[in-house]
Amino acid sequence: MQGQVHACLRFLNHMARPGQIPGERGTQRPFLSTTRRLEFSCAGTTAQRFSGEDMSAESAPRNWSTRDVPATMRFDYFINVLRTALWPVSEFSGLDDDFVVELQEAPLGCVSLTEEHISAHRSRRTGADVERTQEGTFLLLASFDTCWSSEQYGRTERMRPGDVLFLGQGQHQLQVPSGFNGVLVKCPEIWLQTWLPEPELLAGQRISKDSRWGRVLSPMVSQLTPKFATAPPLPGQVVTDQLGAVLALAAGDVEAHDTPALVKRILTLIRERCSEAGLTADDTAKSLQVPARFLHHVLAARDLTFGSELVNARLRAGIQLLRSPAARQLTIAEVALRVGFLGPSYFSRLVRKRLGISPQRLRS
Repeated sequence: MQGQVHACLRFLNHMARPGQIPGERGTQRPFLSTTRRLEFSCAGTTAQRFSGEDMSAESAPRNWSTRDVPATMRFDYFINVLRTALWPVSEFSGLDDDFVVELQEAPLGCVSLTEEHISAHRSRRTGADVERTQEGTFLLLASFDTCWSSEQYGRTERMRPGDVLFLGQGQHQLQVPSGFNGVLVKCPEIWLQTWLPEPELLAGQRISKDSRWGRVLSPMVSQLTPKFATAPPLPGQVVTDQLGAVLALAAGDVEAHDTPALVKRILTLIRERCSEAGLTADDTAKSLQVPARFLHHVLAARDLTFGSELVNARLRAGIQLLRSPAARQLTIAEVALRVGFLGPSYFSRLVRKRLGISPQRLRS
């Protein structure tokens, strides 16, 4: 593991150049000119790029700014730009009349690099916005110098400068009280799945700049600006492959830290709602504001399943009722139905299997 960290740090040193790390000033070293054609696999298809001057020309940044747009037209202009450069987000609040947005975007291999400067605001991506999104993508966001916060799938994250947010394409909210100056890396889902089989499981997570792999990921993401894309020191695939590898390692750290608390919340909710005969994993996931497959994933990581935990919760509740003097007026069938079973037969079999005696015997 230590060798992997050192290898990634060496890679970062190779990437770093004056003028490309936020806050650093200097002239950019010209990218070595070569005419060698590079072929690489991108999202399961073969794409061709020319390195050297041809690559720089092909990756010329696109620029958008509200500074020359009349104040009455700025919001509509910004919404259209956002849909073009990133994805649809329709609900905003807290924007001043003179708010300013500046975006610069350029492709690098399979990913798109955007540098954004935007005034203070609050935004919410709605279910309708998600439905209007045509391509499956995820975002990596990192601020150079401001604090902000996010909420997605029930996770609320307080972001510091340098922290990296892995934002899923589902509904979410962002609060940017002091404006945002930073980078956004737009990653196609099909590319991410080569590094993260279930990228949605990481959605809404903060990767701290101080965590083991966050110390590598944070400076890497901060360097991935459109200017970097115009003259990368290495072929695009080399850079994006390294990004994917480090992101996968950082995701492992985040999941290991976050999973125990989520498992506890899932099991608690199952116990609280086990008497609902129609309770499903989807219902539980919605209550916890996480994807259903995420719920199944974190349980499976502990050799648990939703179905078995639900049955166990109902069985424990039923046994407790059978032992309670206050419930002696209830029949076995009524006890079974009260704790969520559809009938007494299955409940009786489970009691015999667990305790070695029948429900009637347990009461006597």
